[in-house]
Amino acid sequence: SFNSPLLVHAEEERSNENLVDFLSPLRSALRKRQLVEISYNDLKGHDTVRTIRPLGLTAFEKVWLLTAWCEKKSDFRNFRVDRIVALENIGKTFPRERGRELKDYLATL
Repeated sequence: SFNSPLLVHAEEERSNENLVDFLSPLRSALRKRQLVEISYNDLKGHDTVRTIRPLGLTAFEKVWLLTAWCEKKSDFRNFRVDRIVALENIGKTFPRERGRELKDYLATL
């Protein structure tokens, strides 16, 4: 279903240390619906810290994308896993909320 938190759309996975370090804890946070804080280096080279609700992981065009609800921006965001610099599971679960679920994000596409 389109509400599945893991969607794979690629034949080849990009080899990167960050993938090894972060995919497993991200999968765990997805399953347990736990808030995560990430330090992220965006495509423009800016560093930012975000508290997110991880909603889905997608392998697309050789990169893994993390789809999440960003608490700072109060909106959906996609983060390239290979650009995550640090990750910390905050240890808090987040509730199911209308408008903040993976199916809600997919409806915007």
